[in-house]
Amino acid sequence: VDMADGSVNNFADAANGTQKACIYTKGHFEFEGGGTLNVTGNANHAIASKEYLQIKKSVKAINILKAANDALHAGQYFQMNGGELNITKTTVGDGIQAEYELDDNDLIIQDEENTGGVIIKGGTLNITMENSEDAKAIKAEGDIDISGGTFVLNAVSNGTRGTQADGDLVISEDNNPTNITIYAKGAKCTLAEDELDPHRCMGIKIDGNMTVNAGTVNVYNTGSKSKGIKVVGVYQVKGGVVNASVDND
Repeated sequence: VDMADGSVNNFADAANGTQKACIYTKGHFEFEGGGTLNVTGNANHAIASKEYLQIKKSVKAINILKAANDALHAGQYFQMNGGELNITKTTVGDGIQAEYELDDNDLIIQDEENTGGVIIKGGTLNITMENSEDAKAIKAEGDIDISGGTFVLNAVSNGTRGTQADGDLVISEDNNPTNITIYAKGAKCTLAEDELDPHRCMGIKIDGNMTVNAGTVNVYNTGSKSKGIKVVGVYQVKGGVVNASVDND
């Protein structure tokens, strides 16, 4: 998707439809060019791809004005090299979600590169999760690799997460300066399926290992029973600065 420099491009789909997204491809998406893309997903995701979804550094801005499900949903992996991504509080599902790529039998393709991963090398991300419980600003079924970028993530609703990975999280500054600010303001999740074990709003939750090599990470958890950072695996700070409460059992 090549957006002409200075152009403003608006897309919106019909509500109550069966479409997977306002903008959808069975292949992969690569967004480039110095234009602005405004997307309103009235029925499901705003932008979705069956394979990977990449935002190149030439992009001026992608604005998700509304999403009835996830704002950006990638069936293989998500990569952002630059530009600006703004996801508003009207998103009902996750902000960015990357799923494992599946074969025809719905089994994970284990040898697929970066499957289920989120890779961010630069750019600006402003994401607010306020309209749905248990939503994540950034969610990866695989690993998350951040090597540059400016992040402002707001986990405002009950049980929301700023960043969550089923795999590992690595934060560095290989490509650009990395500055991550997360606000965990929500309370415990109150969804019916979580009544027996209502989980907390968290800035960062990593089921694997978390390694910080460089950059600045600030997590402010002010919500009732909220947490800053929770790491199930090994937590290491080899460089950079982390300002947050950390739960690493």
